[in-house]
Amino acid sequence: RSLFLLGKYVGVVLFVALHVTIFFVGTWMAIGLRTDIWPPQYLLGIPLMIFHFAVVFSFSVMLAVIFRSSMACVVGTVLFWFACYGINYGRHFALVSEQLGGPPMAGFTVFLSELGYWLLPKPIDFSILFEKSLNFQNFKLMLDADPFKTMLDKNLFHPIASILTSALFPAFALWAAASQLAKTDY
Repeated sequence: RSLFLLGKYVGVVLFVALHVTIFFVGTWMAIGLRTDIWPPQYLLGIPLMIFHFAVVFSFSVMLAVIFRSSMACVVGTVLFWFACYGINYGRHFALVSEQLGGPPMAGFTVFLSELGYWLLPKPIDFSILFEKSLNFQNFKLMLDADPFKTMLDKNLFHPIASILTSALFPAFALWAAASQLAKTDY
């Protein structure tokens, strides 16, 4: 059962990878043909988007095995993504709130934000990585927002650690799903 679950997971991720690749290559070619500018770093969005999907989809698989309900998977995954986004934003804000003129955060609040940040996937960090790879100068991006700009200026963003710890989450979620599937009598 575990191998079957993993096979279905990998199959869906590969199916989405095909569509993501078609989208990014197609839009890259359209931009290049229209403007005669061919930014190769735009194609870095392919592995970032696939990885982001794989992380969030692993949570959906875990919910599917636990609840056996499509609605629980959809609603739970969307709520999970918003929770991860909020924790990711809250952690970055907690680190730089004093530099932005806000009140100092309590030590326990910073500890909880750090704990949630390092245990859960990081959707904002994926956006930051993509925007940094594009290196656009004349556009208003997420990187221009005060918490993120200050965080990057203070070197508080660790992209490799962010990706590696985000990669641990799908391993845990798939292990939990496989464990539950092995115990469940269908």
